[in-house]
Amino acid sequence: MKKILRSTIIGLLIGSLVTWIYLGFTSNQITIIRRDLLVYLIMSALIGAWSTIFSLEKPKFLVKLIAHFIVVSLIVIMAFKLTGILPQNIFNILIPICIIYLGVWISLYIFNFLSVAQLNKAIEKRNTKKH
Repeated sequence: MKKILRSTIIGLLIGSLVTWIYLGFTSNQITIIRRDLLVYLIMSALIGAWSTIFSLEKPKFLVKLIAHFIVVSLIVIMAFKLTGILPQNIFNILIPICIIYLGVWISLYIFNFLSVAQLNKAIEKRNTKKH
């Protein structure tokens, strides 16, 4: 339960930022009503909660990645439909979803890589002090 809550909060942070950046780059003028804000927050939280799939031992990573991408795409499409910004041609939203998905994954990979490198450096420093 703690893992789901943590993932939900991270999803809210990342999803909110990505949503506002996307809206900022794709719209000349943005008017957000309270209901739309709530939809975007729920979308971000659901995506974050669904991301706990990666903490499961099974299935294989590729299966989890594909399932995650499909569910994320469906959540985004539903949110955009509810807020009235879903394009007529559904494929016009799939390309941005793919680009954003890849961008978030690259960012998270770099963040995790740097965090692990920093932890390894701290462990190495601690171990050299013991000897």
